[in-house]
Amino acid sequence: MEKYPYKCSCGQPYNVIQEGDYPFKDEFTRDCPSCGKKLTYKACCMGTDWKFDPEFKKQEV
Repeated sequence: MEKYPYKCSCGQPYNVIQEGDYPFKDEFTRDCPSCGKKLTYKACCMGTDWKFDPEFKKQEV
């Protein structure tokens, strides 16, 4: 079972996996698949692989 240590404000769980080493901190962005909000992640790496929980169902209010 995959672990998702991060959550969007809409509740969508996700994980970001760092790919490659880079000496400077960079900012990576991705849109949340549930609400479209821009998510950001800062890290010293060449790229990121974003994993979102496919079983997440956004609660309608």
